[in-house]
Amino acid sequence: MENRRPTGFGRVVAHVAAALGLAAMGYAVADSTSRRLPQSRPAEIEARELATRRAEGWVEPLPEVLPAPTYWPAVLGVGIAFTLGGLATNLLISAVGIVLVIIGVVGWIADLVVESSGAQHA
Repeated sequence: MENRRPTGFGRVVAHVAAALGLAAMGYAVADSTSRRLPQSRPAEIEARELATRRAEGWVEPLPEVLPAPTYWPAVLGVGIAFTLGGLATNLLISAVGIVLVIIGVVGWIADLVVESSGAQHA
């Protein structure tokens, strides 16, 4: 098999791909197709290892509690957009943006405080 170097536009594409790191990724994908994927482990081995970990004092992690969804980050983002957009157009729009930023920050912090105080008492 002959190793040919790209010329012309292909060379430019190769340089851009190399600069973006895509060439290395392409080589890794091409190389990985020749290797076998590891076999999955049997369930009895997994169960035995889990029992060993529990006997050694390992415990299951507590479930992660995610914060409730809220609109305050979106209000803050719109306020920032209005503030910056108003700098280029009209200062009245910036004033509205600043008000929205303040409302967004206060609302978001209030939600976090209420949620964290409820989590401590639960």
